[in-house]
Amino acid sequence: MQDDDFDTILTQLGTGKWNMVFIIAMGYWYSLLPYHTLAGAFMAPSVDHTCLPPPNTDLSNTYININNNNTSGNDSCSYLVEVSEGHLEEQPCTQWDFDDTFTSTVTSEFQLVCGKRYMRATYQSMYMFGMLVGAGFNAFLADRYGRWTMVVISTLLYTFIALGSAWLSTLTAILAARFCLGMMHPTSLQTGYILYVRCSYSKGCSSTCPELYVC
Repeated sequence: MQDDDFDTILTQLGTGKWNMVFIIAMGYWYSLLPYHTLAGAFMAPSVDHTCLPPPNTDLSNTYININNNNTSGNDSCSYLVEVSEGHLEEQPCTQWDFDDTFTSTVTSEFQLVCGKRYMRATYQSMYMFGMLVGAGFNAFLADRYGRWTMVVISTLLYTFIALGSAWLSTLTAILAARFCLGMMHPTSLQTGYILYVRCSYSKGCSSTCPELYVC
């Protein structure tokens, strides 16, 4: 069937209930994706923290070492212990007291500070890396199994993984979940948009497709 014939059939069919339900559902779905795409700024932010010496440390001979690179003056990665008169020995911090501006974050839960602060960027990078990998397989899978099938599978998997992430107790599992979410992102986003474009006649798509893409 030529494209002109296909467009003629779509024009005769017009925009029906299925088209409207689909565009509303996809528009709502697109509004949910940014919460996870940009989650790194809120789930793994830079949180002020103060070193907590071990419980058995003699605090009278202990001094918190403030990191001068932090403008807040409330970021420490080590403490000094007076081992003998006039002699201080630096010890790395293993526990911290975090600022409570954010109630609960990946940063505070897994203590991603000092030597582990690079993991905060990894939290966001895993999602973007998943998008990179998923985009490469997106077209192949959609052509092989059908766009509608891939949209349904990707949205369901994305929902289950996103909800299940709240019960993950290890950082490795959370990063793996972020990667999987990133893989499902282009499959549900681009494939869903292309599916609607292919199911809408030219005149109807010119008025509704841009709005769906902006969502």
